[in-house]
Amino acid sequence: MPDLEASYRSILAREFKAKQAKNKRFSLRAFANLLKCDPTQMSKILSGKLILSVDMAGAFAKTLKLSEEDRKNFILSAAEEQKCRALSLVDRSLTDCGSESDSEESCSKSKKGK
Repeated sequence: MPDLEASYRSILAREFKAKQAKNKRFSLRAFANLLKCDPTQMSKILSGKLILSVDMAGAFAKTLKLSEEDRKNFILSAAEEQKCRALSLVDRSLTDCGSESDSEESCSKSKKGK
């Protein structure tokens, strides 16, 4: 599994904080809109209640213009979390991953119609 310091959640949080540092009025809603994601879903993603799909991880990484290393860790951490989720649905003994989310939702462009 990718380093937790480079997980997609930590990278998203870092990028959000960086944008807020440049503009104190930059909101979570603005961040979600930038990434073409529903603000409620973005909040759930950042809080660990929602697993980011691999497709959206790629789209987010592109929009955020992440470095090659961050892009790799971002997408791999989303894929690893999806894999752990899938294995735990079949048989929890198949994975040593923590159940970070019991949600089957994923952030999708279709939610906002974009």
